[in-house]
Amino acid sequence: MTKQQLQNYGWLQRNIQKLDEKILELRSAAEKITTTISNEPKGKSNEHDKMAGIVAKLADVEEILKIQLHESYVTLGNIEEAIGNLPELEKYLIRARYIDCREWEEICLDMNYSLAGIHKCHTKALKMLGVKNSQ
Repeated sequence: MTKQQLQNYGWLQRNIQKLDEKILELRSAAEKITTTISNEPKGKSNEHDKMAGIVAKLADVEEILKIQLHESYVTLGNIEEAIGNLPELEKYLIRARYIDCREWEEICLDMNYSLAGIHKCHTKALKMLGVKNSQ
């Protein structure tokens, strides 16, 4: 396990969130077009073309989301396996930072440690994982 792999999990989660938001946006646009199409007189095919485009984009984004979710599950499994043998304090810290993507200050408050203490614990946890260059 590398520090980059730990950090990539957080970015993967952010990308998944953005894809979810894009899907909601596309579905909302499709609903607006559906309402317009149902209220229009016959002969207005421009809205049908827009709908086809939105449906195609929606299918593409959903496929990307499916791939990203699979990658996320695999990565999370790898992280959990790597941290499985850590002491509970270090395990909690690694989960808070890399799985939950929490800020250092929030982790300090939650764990009742100073920023220096958290960084010392973090460095220790990364060393236990065999991660080099823990800064």
